[in-house]
Amino acid sequence: MTEDKLPLAELLAKSGDANFLRAVAEAVLQLLMEADVEGLIGAGRYERTGERLNWRNGFRERTLETRLGPMQLLDELPPHVRVVDAAKIPYGRAASQEVINSTLIEEAKAGRFVVRLKGGDPYLFGRGFEELLACAEAGVPVTIVPGVTSAFGVPAVAGVPVTHRGVAHEVVVVSGHVAPDDPRSLVDWPALARLRGTLVLLMGVERIRAFADALLEGRPADTPVAVIQEGTTRSQRIVRTVLSEVADRVVAEEIRPPAIIVFGPVAALGDHLA
Repeated sequence: MTEDKLPLAELLAKSGDANFLRAVAEAVLQLLMEADVEGLIGAGRYERTGERLNWRNGFRERTLETRLGPMQLLDELPPHVRVVDAAKIPYGRAASQEVINSTLIEEAKAGRFVVRLKGGDPYLFGRGFEELLACAEAGVPVTIVPGVTSAFGVPAVAGVPVTHRGVAHEVVVVSGHVAPDDPRSLVDWPALARLRGTLVLLMGVERIRAFADALLEGRPADTPVAVIQEGTTRSQRIVRTVLSEVADRVVAEEIRPPAIIVFGPVAALGDHLA
């Protein structure tokens, strides 16, 4: 048996700590190709890492990529791989979910190996399960490869632990897609304002003033806040502030999506590391 065909357990055993992610990626894609199924992959947020995940040989024919995925991986793909732009850009163009679903199904039914590459984790505000259901209804088998969600990975790289012993015993991840007073909102903002732990807000830049006002109904004005724009990339920016001032600071610093906003005492723990 050649090294590139080692079983998963042997490959991981050979990998060592430094190459663990690389080994996992290669092993998972090997299994996907052998099973001849579509892959829904969460690629995390790792532009800064020195380790390049060697997935390029696995992307054999079709790759649908999201805007928040690791773009450097796409540059290493062989020329026969067709990359389909499935990005949803805030304040800009966006591929409809219906078109994405139909493309996945049509390409897979044409006998091609399809990878749906997403940033973060496919199931955390990534509509990954919607795509899985669409494929299942069409009779297309899918293998899921989880990723590290940006809600935890981005703060970690920025020196913000979302939990810490004696500081935060809870962490809540919330979508900022709709405002607190929007009838479509499923979030109990008064309950979140009463919590003492960590709140991680995704997609919240545009409505940050409304979210901050809602949290000020129950949280202290001096609650630490960390705003991390384009986390893990070379363009990463971190703004450290407090709840009563975060909306003004976001405007003054011209923060734009994608950005992760962390509320709670943990947001101040890394101040001395800056």
